[in-house]
Amino acid sequence: MTLGERTQGTLVGIPEIAEIAGVQRTAVSNWRKRSKDFPTPMVETPSGVLFDLAQVETWLIENGKIASRVPIAQILWRALDAFLGDLMVDEFGRFVNSALVYLEVCERAATGRLPGLDPGLTWSDVRERPDLLGALRRAASEIEDKYPRLRGLIVDGFAFRRHPPANAVAHVLDLLERVTRDDGIARFELFEQMRERIIERDRFSEAWSTPHALEFLLARLTAGASTLFDPACGEGGVLLMAAVIDNQLDGPLGPRLIGWDINADACQLARTRFFLYDVEADIQCVNSLREPPLPTVDAVVLDPPYNMRDWGDAATYISERWRYGSPPPSSADMAWLQLAVEALTEHGRAFVLLPPSSLFRGGRDELIRRAMLTSGVIDAVVLLPTRLRRNTSIPLILWCLRAEGARDPRQDVLLVDASRLGTAGRSTVDLDQSEIDTLVEVLQSRSEEGTTSFAVKDVIAVKVSPDELVQRGTLNPSYYFPTEIVEHDDLVLTRSSALADLRTSERRARECMAALLDALGGDR
Repeated sequence: MTLGERTQGTLVGIPEIAEIAGVQRTAVSNWRKRSKDFPTPMVETPSGVLFDLAQVETWLIENGKIASRVPIAQILWRALDAFLGDLMVDEFGRFVNSALVYLEVCERAATGRLPGLDPGLTWSDVRERPDLLGALRRAASEIEDKYPRLRGLIVDGFAFRRHPPANAVAHVLDLLERVTRDDGIARFELFEQMRERIIERDRFSEAWSTPHALEFLLARLTAGASTLFDPACGEGGVLLMAAVIDNQLDGPLGPRLIGWDINADACQLARTRFFLYDVEADIQCVNSLREPPLPTVDAVVLDPPYNMRDWGDAATYISERWRYGSPPPSSADMAWLQLAVEALTEHGRAFVLLPPSSLFRGGRDELIRRAMLTSGVIDAVVLLPTRLRRNTSIPLILWCLRAEGARDPRQDVLLVDASRLGTAGRSTVDLDQSEIDTLVEVLQSRSEEGTTSFAVKDVIAVKVSPDELVQRGTLNPSYYFPTEIVEHDDLVLTRSSALADLRTSERRARECMAALLDALGGDR
């Protein structure tokens, strides 16, 4: 394959050339002035000139500016940025996801992992058709009819609202195919990279996803489960992480994964993700709060929408399914907790992320918390750091629940303050693996029997009786840590010592100032 075949049709400006060559922009400008054979600009725009990448790459290699070809991935991102101008952001995302699924289907068919695909439906054949966009849509439709698992994953992305240039579509598909073949980047990696780029452009798209650190934490806590259910799975990140961790732990077959979500777009993203990773999962577009019965599972993970208002109708609010009390229409937080317990088997466990208000909100929420405490389903509550999510600065709360009857209702509840964990980044706080290991250790061991409070690294914990929690009306961990008692004489001694240090520092400062003034006077 020649350089021209690989990079044909991609335009780059001086900043991109400088990035490719690893130099400053002024160096590229000097090359243009001093080298008569430097490529001629293909396009002039108000923001600068654009060059054909194939010509630039050839010149850079021939003149010793770069040692080897530009990675296909670098060309791909530039081409995708240019292609985005022809589509809306949501339409662009669907197109790229459909293209990745389509190319993955073609590859699996070629290697025998997806038998029975008509060779005329593969990209190598479709790209030669005169009516490229129409042929692509027809191929997608036939593939989805043949393989029901793929329904809705390809056709939607190729149903453009306004038709982009056919050669631009072909160029992007070619690059997506080549970046896997030539650069060795798996399609599921391209999917994750595209999700990050789309989130940067459209922050609202992150509402369907859970931060990676929390995905890892929830997956660690449910490791070894035979069936894992997420009633608000979003893009499926927690379920997928659980499957990956189970595989690393050499699980026999891996957990059976079930994911429900009310948002059809989120479900489509989840199904795309699982197909590209080649992981089996039952993903359905279902309103978990309104449409029982739930599956019966031994583990539930849940990162639902917080403080949902008007989340049901009259029949939903007074349904008999709410064993611990009818949740208020003003917030679905207590509904999510009850739903998680409802789905558990006799010895099942559930882990639910909610905002801090779920710990102390009054009214019906308080009555439900009280009923859950007295029934023994609340095992532990964890105060997590702030800014774990990009779209909120509030600290999150991890509710650790068990099936009713799985523990003695009189057993103490473990309250954990992990708010000191995490490393602050530009806009979020992240938990590293050692910190997650520490938190998992605290929750799984619950320290030694008889110990009421303890600390492990930056995590502190206390055990509190259900009766005391009911009496105080809050489960906020910080309210229950023992307060250190300081004697009056110790305070007086500390104050006297601090004043003495201050006077000594003041005297030394005056001496240094006098010496400095003398030195300045001597120079004159």
